[in-house]
Amino acid sequence: MVPGSLIIHAFLQIYGELMLPENPVQVENFRFRHFVSPGEYQYEMAKNDNVIRCRLFDKSLTLVTGNLLL
Repeated sequence: MVPGSLIIHAFLQIYGELMLPENPVQVENFRFRHFVSPGEYQYEMAKNDNVIRCRLFDKSLTLVTGNLLL
């Protein structure tokens, strides 16, 4: 199983590389709905005002959800 801290770190790393790396963020409300085994998964990051909503999923099954606050 992949530890939740590594999943959150991956979202933070994507944020830092693709978005605004100089702005600090806070992690909020991450929910781990299913166990995540090592492998490749799809993800979404959608910005809405000062919140980036994160979702990790496999096909139609949502595995992890959470927010990054700007």
